Amino acid sequence: MQSAFKSQSLSLPSLVPLPGGEQRRLLRRLEHNAKAREAAARIEGQLSTKRDATKQQNLREHGAFLMEMRRDQQERFERWKQKTQGNPLAGDQWVEDQQAYEANQRKIKQERQQQRRAERQQRGAYNAVFAKAVAEVDEAGLLRAERRAAIENEQQLKAMHDVEKTCARQAKVLQLRQERELERQALQLQRTLSAPSL
Repeated sequence: MQSAFKSQSLSLPSLVPLPGGEQRRLLRRLEHNAKAREAAARIEGQLSTKRDATKQQNLREHGAFLMEMRRDQQERFERWKQKTQGNPLAGDQWVEDQQAYEANQRKIKQERQQQRRAERQQRGAYNAVFAKAVAEVDEAGLLRAERRAAIENEQQLKAMHDVEKTCARQAKVLQLRQERELERQALQLQRTLSAPSL
C-alpha cells in the first residue's frame, strides 16, 4: 500500500493549474489507478498466500511421495534380499575368487616348502648313507681282499696238496712199475739162468 502511495506521489502532476475538466479527469484517473493498485495489491496478497499454501502443500506432498518411494524401495529390497538369500551370486564373486586364489597360492607355497624340506632331508639321508657306504666300502673292500687272498691261499694249498697227492700216486705207480719191472727182470734172469740151453 505504501508503494501505491509512493508511486501516486511520484505520479502526481505538478501543481500547475489545469483547466477544470482536465483536472477532474486527472483526479478520477488517479483515484481509479489507486483503486486498481489496491485491488492488485489485495489480489497479489491473496495470490501470495494461496501460492505459499500451495507451495507448502506441494512440499508436503513431495516429501510424502519421497518417503513412500523410499519405503517401497526398501520393501522391494528386503523382498528381493529374502528371495535371493541362498543365491551364490549374492556375495561378491570377485572377492571370493580372490580369497580362494590366495588360499590356493598359500597352500601351493606350503606344499613346495614341504617338498623341498623332504627333498633336503632325503638328500641328507642319501649323502649320509653314501658316506657311510663309502667308508664301509673301504673296510669291506679290505675284508674282501683279505678273504680273496685267504681263498687263493687255500686254493694254492689245496692244489699243492692235490699235486702232492697226484705226485705221490704217480710216484707210487712209478715205484710199482719199477718193482714189477725189477721182478720181471729178476724172473727173466732166473729163467735164463735156469735154462741149460746156453
